[in-house]
Amino acid sequence: MNEIAIKQHSFEIAKNRLKDFSEKNEADLEITSVPTDSCFGIFDYKVTGEDLNKKLSVIQRHFVAVNETNNKIIREFREIYNALDVLDKDYITSIVANVKAIEKTSNDVRIQQNILKQHNEKLENQQNKLDMHQVEINKSVESISKIVSALKIFKDKLEEYRHLNDIDQIWRDIENHSSILAESKRKEEQFLINLKTIEIANNDIIKQQDTLKKEKEKLEKQYIKLDTHQSETDKNITILKTFKNKLDKYEHLNDIDQIWRDIKNFSSILNESKKREEQFFINLKAIKEINDNIKIQHNELVKEHNELTKQLSEIDKNMENVSKNITILKSFKDKLDKYKHLNDIDQIWKNIENHSSTLDESKKRDEILLSIIQKNKVEVNKYIIDITQRTNDTLLSLTKKVKYAYWLTGSAIGLAIFELILLLKR
Repeated sequence: MNEIAIKQHSFEIAKNRLKDFSEKNEADLEITSVPTDSCFGIFDYKVTGEDLNKKLSVIQRHFVAVNETNNKIIREFREIYNALDVLDKDYITSIVANVKAIEKTSNDVRIQQNILKQHNEKLENQQNKLDMHQVEINKSVESISKIVSALKIFKDKLEEYRHLNDIDQIWRDIENHSSILAESKRKEEQFLINLKTIEIANNDIIKQQDTLKKEKEKLEKQYIKLDTHQSETDKNITILKTFKNKLDKYEHLNDIDQIWRDIKNFSSILNESKKREEQFFINLKAIKEINDNIKIQHNELVKEHNELTKQLSEIDKNMENVSKNITILKSFKDKLDKYKHLNDIDQIWKNIENHSSTLDESKKRDEILLSIIQKNKVEVNKYIIDITQRTNDTLLSLTKKVKYAYWLTGSAIGLAIFELILLLKR
């Protein structure tokens, strides 16, 4: 805009000179005639050499004035050429450059629209994966509930036992379960590391969103500049039309029609620029609509976050039930201390094998869940947005509580079996 304002000064100088030239008063050329008769109209008047010299002097002065006028007209044509040359170099070149910039901006907007579309698709995929993870967590909670129910049944059956054999094998199974729980803990720690990696990726996506916002602000500023430049160009077109109407009054101007056609071409170029600006405004409106869609998705994720919070509260209630069951098992252990003999040890062995298979199934589910998270880790690092951070925090809290549930369940089983071992040693 500064460059256009500086060069516009040259165009204004040429235009003012043409205006001054067009406002000059028209001069009338007059040559007086020689008298045709003498005194009293009796005799014819004889033209003398002096009369001839006077008339030739007047004609010569008129020729000089006409020559000077022609020279001035030639110089003014030069000014017209200079004005059109400045107009071509300054205005049209700048407009063409702005049109190209608008085209580039429009292409960049289309690219950003495609990127945002891909982000939306990735967000939908991520939401589906989170739903699958929630299903797996629900299955884990159900598994814990089944284990607690099995422990209750086991407790009821133990009340009738009198003999206990193969205690060494039972102890080895407990050690195997401990190793399985340790392996599960290691995988959970790996899962926490992956969640930290996802958090770092979320920060990168936040920076990318800030960059997109800055680009949007730049585009809006550029549009304002283009609008201002359009107004100035419209004013210049009006001035040029007025100037053309004045030039139509001159009889000795040539090629004015070609000049007028050039001005019309210039107007068509400006109209094309205006159309491109309108298209640019439409693209800006599309970007705003995309931002509104992102806000809607953000609100939906917040709702899902609240639902996960409710599910966590339900898990807390289940944990309280587990704690109560552990208290019941402790009281049952006190009752076992009074028994001297336990029977049906084979049935006990079968029940323990069933519990081992249940733990193995839980381990397989955990491995499948971990493999799914690792496969999708790259996609999550690239496309998850700000609200996913909150969801990840919720998942982290949920994982800790599930981990706590696993440990409580394992501890309850170990405590019950350990007390049985102590009872046999007595």
